[in-house]
Amino acid sequence: MAPRKHIVHLSSVHRAQDTRILHRECRSLVEAGYDVTLIANDDHDFELHGVQVRVLPKVGGGRILRMLKQVRNLWRMAGEAHADLYHFHDPELIPVGLLLRLRRKPVIYDVHESVSKQILHKYWIPGPLRPVVAGSYRLLERAIAPLLTAFVAATPGVASYFPARKTIVVQNYPVLSELMPADATPRERELLAVYVGGVTEVRGVREMVAAMAYLPADSPITLKIGGPVSPQSLLTELESAPGSERTEFLGVLDRPAVADLLQRAGVGLVALHPEPNYLDSYPVKLFEYMAAGLPVVASNFPFWEQFVTDVGSGIMVDPLDPQAIADAITLILSDPERAREMGEVGFAAVRDRFNWDSEARKLIALYRSILGA
Repeated sequence: MAPRKHIVHLSSVHRAQDTRILHRECRSLVEAGYDVTLIANDDHDFELHGVQVRVLPKVGGGRILRMLKQVRNLWRMAGEAHADLYHFHDPELIPVGLLLRLRRKPVIYDVHESVSKQILHKYWIPGPLRPVVAGSYRLLERAIAPLLTAFVAATPGVASYFPARKTIVVQNYPVLSELMPADATPRERELLAVYVGGVTEVRGVREMVAAMAYLPADSPITLKIGGPVSPQSLLTELESAPGSERTEFLGVLDRPAVADLLQRAGVGLVALHPEPNYLDSYPVKLFEYMAAGLPVVASNFPFWEQFVTDVGSGIMVDPLDPQAIADAITLILSDPERAREMGEVGFAAVRDRFNWDSEARKLIALYRSILGA
């Protein structure tokens, strides 16, 4: 029997427990018969789903200095791993990928979002410089396209930046088994709105908290928010903002805790701001709420209508309007029968169309085309 191929995934930005990287891609590759190591940020080394996780050392200094130190650390750790194929997830790791190609290693760049669009909204880059940096990055993408082995894009829009002949789209659809209840017994839904994901201004956390202040004084509805807050000063500000008395910040949750929260909640919120990078992106949290049978309140982006309005899985609102968010939450939670129907049709859509199984098959096919069956 031929030895198992060794794959190494690399990230200097994402935590090791990242849903796309560890719980979907790396886990699926292990199940397909590969030995998989993930090098990323966390508190300690561990093994999960058969994936060996190696933690990057902690580094200090400013943003740019930390990035440079971690790129150097990843280069060293990648070389020590002696993998058959490397798969990296962050634009700052492009130099590492190119150096690995010089060693004749196959290298895949997994592009989660439109980086050039992201750059236009990076608060730490001076405003006048953002268009210049974004344009320079697009030139870099074009330059590396012939040099790397393949590209994995999270959306068709992202895929359009790279050569079609070496690019596949692997969308962030949920793994159904993760978010379904452990048994078939229906759980009592609470008068609870939830948001799980990165907690930032552009992901609508201010408006979600403010919406709680627009509920009637005697309303029993509460909001729970799970995920890392960035910057940390935002949490201090939100904890004293109107609506905070009905809001609980849960911090970072592991996947079982996310599943438990979604099974108890009555409605899921995904109120991303109308930033260019979000308008044509696939809303991962929306699909996860639907997979858990939750009705949703979602940003009224035209691209998202196919998942919400057309399916009938929830209500679309102006994400910058806390009153509209509050009204939609109230409308759903005050009509249990309608909420149940929304949850059921959303779950059916994820079960039949928007799930990880088909995406995993595309990823594994790419690996086999590079490494052999």
